Amino acid sequence: MRIGVYNRYWNVLGGGEKYIGAIARHLKAHGSVDLIAHEPFSLQELSGRLNLDLEGCKAVVLGDQADEAAEDISSTYDLWVNGTFQSSVRSRASRSMLVVMFPFLGGKLLKSLWRIASLKQPLPVQQAVWRRYGFWNSYSLIVTLSSYAQNWIRRWWSVESEILRPPADMLNCLNTSKKKLILSVGRFFEGGHNKKHKLMMDVFRQMHDSGLCQSWEYHLCGSTSSEPAHQNYLRSVVNKAKGHPIFVHTDINREELERLYCEATIFWHAAGYGEDEMRWPERFEHFGLSTVEAMSARCVPVVIAKAGQKEIVTQGVSGYLWETTEQLKQYTVELIVNESLARRMAEEARKASTQFSLPFFSERLAHLLKQIL
Repeated sequence: MRIGVYNRYWNVLGGGEKYIGAIARHLKAHGSVDLIAHEPFSLQELSGRLNLDLEGCKAVVLGDQADEAAEDISSTYDLWVNGTFQSSVRSRASRSMLVVMFPFLGGKLLKSLWRIASLKQPLPVQQAVWRRYGFWNSYSLIVTLSSYAQNWIRRWWSVESEILRPPADMLNCLNTSKKKLILSVGRFFEGGHNKKHKLMMDVFRQMHDSGLCQSWEYHLCGSTSSEPAHQNYLRSVVNKAKGHPIFVHTDINREELERLYCEATIFWHAAGYGEDEMRWPERFEHFGLSTVEAMSARCVPVVIAKAGQKEIVTQGVSGYLWETTEQLKQYTVELIVNESLARRMAEEARKASTQFSLPFFSERLAHLLKQIL
């Protein structure tokens, strides 16, 4: 069986690529797998940075940037998987799967009206048109990564989907001593689904200057983009780190990232802070793969109580969920001053992370594929 796994952004090397790459890895057992994009990308780098065994897969680069190029090539595959973020590419394959990181509204006017009116449902005209002509109707199966995303697919597209939670690497950190280190992991980019690096840096600076964590370090890791706006954002993050024990790591290899996971005691995440969930639901963490990886490394999550993070962390057991920056400080200080509490929650976090391991993912994906293969 010929299988095409399409992702316009394979070269981004982010959490989305990890998710789609894991699907491609599983599909190797069903036939030959092509990884398809519009721009050149390195299979070797993809495998190494995302810790995925993609041996035997083939990279296919479309010369045309238009969606139609992907639609045309989809007809040549026995199974077509579209894992591109906010893609409206239709499938022309007899069997196909649409992987939705998060749904979207079509057209700037419709988006603007939604934001202004804070509608509980999409505009009736859009709902009627998309129900009949929606690109997702060309797919045999729609899957998404969390209940949060599933709810918005139902709300905006009036269609049902299946949940397939992304697999996280389960890190073995038993031989690594924990340090006085707080860690955040997330791409450095401006706008949209921004990870709120500078907000968290401000909180750490305040805590450090007030003596709450003077002997602690804060490390931020993430991939980068060459676009000017994103580079300007990265420079502002680097500048804000000056004068404090704050360290910014860009595009580091997997080995170095795992070392930081294992050494870190606390994990921070703030994507979505200060945003209006009804008007901008896409700005929140749709799942939270880096949070799960941190938990597997016995790193206690102190993350925002929004969206996908709430499906990962059990408050006061496997970590803390915060709504205000004062709560972020409070929970962090509790873990700093109470080492036995931190150790106990770290072990609970590790246990909780196992439900998002590769075996669970593979079992669930195999069950879903039975519906279309």
